[in-house]
Amino acid sequence: MDAHLTFAISLLLSLTLWWGSMRATLNGDLDLPASGLRFVLAFLLARTAVGLIGFLINSYHRLSIQTAFNNHQDMEGQQASVAPKRRNSDVNGDPTPIDLLDAKRNELEQSGVLENDVLKEFQTSSNDTLPEP
Repeated sequence: MDAHLTFAISLLLSLTLWWGSMRATLNGDLDLPASGLRFVLAFLLARTAVGLIGFLINSYHRLSIQTAFNNHQDMEGQQASVAPKRRNSDVNGDPTPIDLLDAKRNELEQSGVLENDVLKEFQTSSNDTLPEP
């Protein structure tokens, strides 16, 4: 919050708190030094309260800006790490990552390392636990 705004709000709040003493002073029921002291106390109370509320508002505002900035940086980092898509006119012979993965999978299947043992084991264990119809 702006410093001028917090001062204006605290001044209006202190005048509101002091209103009863001001009326008593104008009617002659309260001496001027006592009324002035009451205004100073009302102003200090209002200034402290408005200052604390302003501090909380500024803290939350700063936190939201920092979070938004960090999220923006994370999004930029993710966008930079994503490889650009290839065009149809790109025929320079370089394999795409998907082509490399397919080639590695085919190589493992041919060597017998990549068999469906896990899938077969899962099917047999799930058949064992199912009740007979």
